[in-house]
Amino acid sequence: MKSIFTSGQFQNLRPANLSKDKKWADYLFSPLKILFFTLLFFISSNSFAQTFPSASSCTSKDLSLVSATLDVVKCENCTQGDSVFHNLTVGINNKTGSTRTSFAFWATLTILNSDGTTASTTPIQGCFGPIPKNTTTNFPYPKKLGYKCGQSLELTNIWEAWTDASPGSTCPILLANTSTINPKCGTNPLLNIIAGVDANIDTVNATCTTLGSIKVKPFGGTAPYKVALGNNTPVSVAAGDSITFSNLAPGTYTINLTDANNCPNPVVRTRTIVATGSVATPAATVTQPTCTVSTATVTVTSPVSGVTYTLTQSGVVKYTAASDGTFSSVATGTYGLTATNGSCSSNGSNVTVNAQPSTPAAPSASVTQPTCTVSTATVTVTSPVSGITYTLTQSGVVKYTAASDGTFSSVATGTYGLNASNGTCSSAGSDITVNAPPASPTFTVCLVQPTLCANSGSVTISASGGSGFSYSIDGTDFTNNTGIFNNLGSGSVSSIQVKNSDGCISAPVSCNDITSNCAPPAIGVVAPTQSIKIASDQTTVKAYPNPFNTQVKFVVNAAHAGNGTLEIFNIVGQKVKTVYHGHVAAGVNNFDMNLPGQKNANLIYRFILDNKVVTGKLIQLNQ
Repeated sequence: MKSIFTSGQFQNLRPANLSKDKKWADYLFSPLKILFFTLLFFISSNSFAQTFPSASSCTSKDLSLVSATLDVVKCENCTQGDSVFHNLTVGINNKTGSTRTSFAFWATLTILNSDGTTASTTPIQGCFGPIPKNTTTNFPYPKKLGYKCGQSLELTNIWEAWTDASPGSTCPILLANTSTINPKCGTNPLLNIIAGVDANIDTVNATCTTLGSIKVKPFGGTAPYKVALGNNTPVSVAAGDSITFSNLAPGTYTINLTDANNCPNPVVRTRTIVATGSVATPAATVTQPTCTVSTATVTVTSPVSGVTYTLTQSGVVKYTAASDGTFSSVATGTYGLTATNGSCSSNGSNVTVNAQPSTPAAPSASVTQPTCTVSTATVTVTSPVSGITYTLTQSGVVKYTAASDGTFSSVATGTYGLNASNGTCSSAGSDITVNAPPASPTFTVCLVQPTLCANSGSVTISASGGSGFSYSIDGTDFTNNTGIFNNLGSGSVSSIQVKNSDGCISAPVSCNDITSNCAPPAIGVVAPTQSIKIASDQTTVKAYPNPFNTQVKFVVNAAHAGNGTLEIFNIVGQKVKTVYHGHVAAGVNNFDMNLPGQKNANLIYRFILDNKVVTGKLIQLNQ
């Protein structure tokens, strides 16, 4: 087995003269003592999971671990975050009057980052001896400790045990019997490992009503110390004293430490003060006003039970949320959203409710209806507004979109909803009706002189397919509104056409293509109350009283419904009056005529129903 002593140490050993008043351990040579410790450390430096007695049973208090120091040189410089390694020396105090053979400790080596958070924890133990009486003795820890530049080290949860003065009490015995070390044992919650200038730093967090503080107690290095909070002026602190920085709002603070050596690079530590009991600043989503709803709904994101949420303006509470964190019917404006829990209130966050989007006014429009020659309509918005889109819809489907001047072109027959939209909101609709294109009129011609095309005669034109007819026998002059042309010379009829009030003109019919359609028999043989039916249907007309003075009633019994016209002519074929023009229902129809101011006269009435003609004679007597 290899010796644990060097040859020099053996040469310096001398016999010890032990008196009866001295214990043998008091005379151990100093190098021998250190080598004896080294052996004991290697025996006991493995990871431990010992069982210890109750701390209250450790009543001796004779020995204790009082210091732990790394061999850091004055103003040692390193790069933050780099790995560094240093030797550890521990100091053990023996308060008794006898030398103890062995002292053991078990602890957790805790390495702290500059902000005070824990970087790592590792079990550590050692056993040393002999421990001289009535003094503090330093012992080297045989392994270097490694950590990062800028970190701090400490021993926590320390257990201590020691032997009596008996030579038979040794480290192996202590290490093997941790459960029975009492009463010669002790505990220590914390021992700083001195590695140059450092400090114990205690923080008091802020509350809803008070600000926080940081207490700094420097150690290590060479006193006195200078402590600066951030960029503030450093404060001098004597050895063993501390400095407290008060009235600190929540936040992270930097502490700069220097000692009497005035090293150029201070030791930097950081600490964070938090607001305990505070309420987090709330956030919320806003369902903005719409075209139909003028107010907003504000919903708190992840509301916390027991917290009250309010919307304020100029410090005045305008709305308080329901238990689910919802604000209803919130008017337009900017608000501060605040959360309150008891006496604690959060910082406010802004909530903006937009103005309700405007809705365009319901538009109106004029319609240029289809004509005889143009089958579609033009719809023109009245006073169109720039930026507004106008549409014509049917069953909610857009059929036409207006041009920028508010004009719809080529709009087919039908009924539409006219709407205005600004891109967000749409107006109420107004109805627009496009009529069917008007039909050109049709007519029949009665040639009183069948050889009109060769000789003089008269033409009576009966039209249907509209109202307000005017007539032409040359295709140009439409000034005749009776349809009766008399005293016509041969060749005067070239093209017969009819125009109605819609402006529609019938297809021209030349003289050679005319088929005469006259109503027999001759008017002169018609009895006063007789109705003559010139048709295969059973439509009849009766007039009474007949003769009459100024008023007469016509009873038309129509065989079927259709477009009908009842007119009065004089004996020379000139129209005296149109009694009725329009739709005639099937069955009995009554029409009244008032014809004042006439002398005795023979008149002809003519009723046309869908190109079928019924005529009769009226006699008006002088009043």
